[in-house]
Amino acid sequence: SAAIHIQNNITLLQRRAWNVLLANAYDDLPELDEYCINVKDLMQTLEFDSKNEAYLQDALKALITCLVEWNILDKDGKNEWGAVTLLSGAKIKRGQCFYRYDSELRQRLYNPSMYARISLSMQNKFVSKHAQALWELCVDYLDESRNYGETRFIPLAEYRKLMGIADEQYPLFKLFSNRVIKEPV
Repeated sequence: SAAIHIQNNITLLQRRAWNVLLANAYDDLPELDEYCINVKDLMQTLEFDSKNEAYLQDALKALITCLVEWNILDKDGKNEWGAVTLLSGAKIKRGQCFYRYDSELRQRLYNPSMYARISLSMQNKFVSKHAQALWELCVDYLDESRNYGETRFIPLAEYRKLMGIADEQYPLFKLFSNRVIKEPV
């Protein structure tokens, strides 16, 4: 759940790839330092039809250099701040993608205090990184037993952070509202 509440300063493909890589590694997070997925399987799961492996490599590089803060909304109530990169390393060798997570992030991802289960096939239906981030946030607040959910009030500064929008981007609220609230909804 706290992993959903990250700054959205990555592209849509990068966010999708990160979700797929996490799903692939999840069961082995406590034991292994490095994980592997067949590049063809990764691309198929992402519904990424291109044969452009360089584009996938660029996406992986971006995940390695993407510094993230977690638990921006303090949903778990622990009032703890932290930052790491989404991936600590990645390589593609003989059709296999190998990747690693920081040990702190591995621990947080495997034993979160709250869970949110997202659909990897549903994420491929979004055409906007803001829409996907908003969907993930809503899924996080959904109580499946009651089939009802409601996010808490999110101050504009925190919403900007969740959507990866710098303060100087969309200085007019009207533009911000259209591009980062109404269109994603």
